[in-house]
Amino acid sequence: MIGFSHGGSTVMRAIQAPTVRAADAVPFRAAVAYYPTCPPNLSARATDVLVLIGDADDWTPARRCIDYAERRAGEIPAVAIKVYPGAYHAFDARGRERERILYGHKLVYDPAAAEDSYAMTRQFLDARLK
Repeated sequence: MIGFSHGGSTVMRAIQAPTVRAADAVPFRAAVAYYPTCPPNLSARATDVLVLIGDADDWTPARRCIDYAERRAGEIPAVAIKVYPGAYHAFDARGRERERILYGHKLVYDPAAAEDSYAMTRQFLDARLK
């Protein structure tokens, strides 16, 4: 499972152990969340997750996801996080080479962060799905 922005937040909710149990569902084998919201009420996961987020993101602040990863450190399934210095929301969205403001939030394409995030996503998924 992979999601971006609101989809990333949906990923974070869909992999919560209570959510999976309530749906009587089989957990996803892996999940990647690009710049999700990480509200403080997130619980233990049923799936390993990789969170990719920019530290300059003013729409879905990285601090919330960092706090979540720190609270859940050492748990299985695992949470991994990569915070990109200076990267804004939608850092991987080509076509935003210039700064753009959307609903009062800054969006800027960051080619280095985008390429690294794609490589990390491939490695993360390969390790869990192959």
